[in-house]
Amino acid sequence: MVAYENLDVVRLCPTDPVRQRHLQRYHFAAQWATGSVLDAGCGYGLGTWTMAQHGALHVLGVDRDEAAIAIAQQWARPTEPGRVRYMRVPDLEDPDCLDGMLFDTLVAIEFLEHLKDPNAFVQYWQKRVWRIVFTVPGIPSKDSNPYHLHDLHNDWIESHFLQSPISWKCLSREILRGGTPTRDLSLCYAWDKVV
Repeated sequence: MVAYENLDVVRLCPTDPVRQRHLQRYHFAAQWATGSVLDAGCGYGLGTWTMAQHGALHVLGVDRDEAAIAIAQQWARPTEPGRVRYMRVPDLEDPDCLDGMLFDTLVAIEFLEHLKDPNAFVQYWQKRVWRIVFTVPGIPSKDSNPYHLHDLHNDWIESHFLQSPISWKCLSREILRGGTPTRDLSLCYAWDKVV
């Protein structure tokens, strides 16, 4: 089960620092989100829509929050008909939750730290997509944020990609800052499967 935390960045003023920080992470992802994209933990869908605006062919935003998905469907529908969809998924850690849907790219922005078992989630998707793009908090946050179940540091990230039985190549590794320098720091990664 995912520990619930959702920020309503859609309703924030476009210049609000929280909204800007959120979009900064999705602009990183949009550089690498190609083909058919799954946006895991999409919340209110602003990032899902952003990736479609930057060239992803089809983007499915999924979240467990029914109200967030309803809002995402309302505001994004007229802008990208057929290319952007939203769907409520009660438990993204359930391997059957998407009923065999196929994707080229998995995007998980500030999402993995909420999962009960991020190891199983990453290993599952490594077998099913060609590219994985994600961000995680750059500083320990488990003790200060009740929704964060894990602190996922560089060693954890690299062990899941560099020591994976499937070969992966790191396309990009960045540190993004936003808000106060000691708080809003994200580690951003884009990985490609090597065939």
